[in-house]
Amino acid sequence: MSDRIDYRKIAGEFRARHLQRISEEESKVCRQYKSVLGDLFDQSVKHADESGMDEDELWYCLEQTSEFVSEFANSFFSNDELTRRRTFWGHRPSPLNDISSNKVPAMNRDLLQESVRMYLDLPVRHQRVDRCLIDSLTALELFAFGDEMLNEPAFPGLAPQSPLRRSHPLWAFIKGQFGNLIAACVLFAVALIPYKMGWIAETGLTAAGLILCGLLCLLFAIGLLTLPSFWRQQHKASKKVTEALEAMVTVYAELNSNGLVSARHFRERVSKAADKGVLWPSGLFVVLDDVEARSGRF
Repeated sequence: MSDRIDYRKIAGEFRARHLQRISEEESKVCRQYKSVLGDLFDQSVKHADESGMDEDELWYCLEQTSEFVSEFANSFFSNDELTRRRTFWGHRPSPLNDISSNKVPAMNRDLLQESVRMYLDLPVRHQRVDRCLIDSLTALELFAFGDEMLNEPAFPGLAPQSPLRRSHPLWAFIKGQFGNLIAACVLFAVALIPYKMGWIAETGLTAAGLILCGLLCLLFAIGLLTLPSFWRQQHKASKKVTEALEAMVTVYAELNSNGLVSARHFRERVSKAADKGVLWPSGLFVVLDDVEARSGRF
């Protein structure tokens, strides 16, 4: 059957039709998109030739493959944006700098996780696609967690959820006492109104002042007594977040080189980071297991 069917011609025709859906001019389509599509189509042609597929089977395989590539690319950009870019995902060598500079890449977690499922359902694989998926899945959690911890917006009167965005415990204590003092002054000023109106005597005003002073002293003592415990808790929380971020950056740095990486070694590093509280996307482990079961490198 393989002698009578030109698999490569069929794949070429399918590729042209698929790219035309994105843009009438193929040259405008994202270069990386075309590269990923070409890599997997080449593997599909090879698989079809080896297994003796008929035209319908190959066409179905190409449809599945193109749907995956589209889903994967749309995890980062829309089809319209793909006509204005050369790549949809590339390794980010300085993630913390990107995060601190508010250059966090847009990544759709649901679409990316779904693209993992679609990829693993394909009958073909490619090493460059493995690498791109693993890189983006690792970056997904790194950038999401880093952005949440380092770029959390501040709202007046509300303590940030991120330990790294909270005030130093001593400064927080000072601000708290200053706030108490302002509140006491406001309350005393309110108490002056009935005194000026003649509704309460001077002794009543004095009593109100003494009560406010007593409350200030009480709140100061409570704050001072709880300061060491609060300080320790915040230090512990900050340390935990910092260690998690450092572990994630260390794991991601394994992908800085263009050379092949051992899936087993990388999975071990990912697991160690998970032991420190990092919640990696489940798809990352699935792809790593799949790579390890095949070539073992990506």
